[in-house]
Amino acid sequence: VHLGIGVWGALAVASTRANRFGPDVERVLTDFAELVSLAVASPDPTSRAGVEALLETLLVSAPVGIAFVDREMRLVRVNNAFATVSGLRVDQHAGQRPTADPERYPHLNIAAIEEVLAAGVPVAGVETSGQSADDPGQERHWLTSYYPVWPSQGALFGVGVVVIDLTEQRQAVDALR
Repeated sequence: VHLGIGVWGALAVASTRANRFGPDVERVLTDFAELVSLAVASPDPTSRAGVEALLETLLVSAPVGIAFVDREMRLVRVNNAFATVSGLRVDQHAGQRPTADPERYPHLNIAAIEEVLAAGVPVAGVETSGQSADDPGQERHWLTSYYPVWPSQGALFGVGVVVIDLTEQRQAVDALR
């Protein structure tokens, strides 16, 4: 991610499947990195409206589950890939507490979220399993990571969650065995 003539940071993308991304993935990721650099370089919120709209599109279409949990352990925002596990629509998640209904959120590790909230450090690579509402009776497997979200100043704001469904990969390995 270039900011002017210098390098501001890096964008990393990984997939557990060889053909997970389309043939134009390099162009798409380059475009995304440019959007990030525009957002960083433009402190004026009005100039970021277009960038934020594009980032919103990327969030909605992401093939992995993405969620944000606030300090009170309430879901603030989820994308479609995250929502399908619970059986709720995307807009029905706001304000939900995964601790109150853990069966609805088998892809979350509550202890990991609490650890991030307490220590402010990421917890990555946590495996969970259970049944999702979109596929009842079928055991699913997820790889989850939890990241602290800090505002520009002040205390920890909440936890960002990334969920990758490993079920097909696990089934392929089992079939190979």
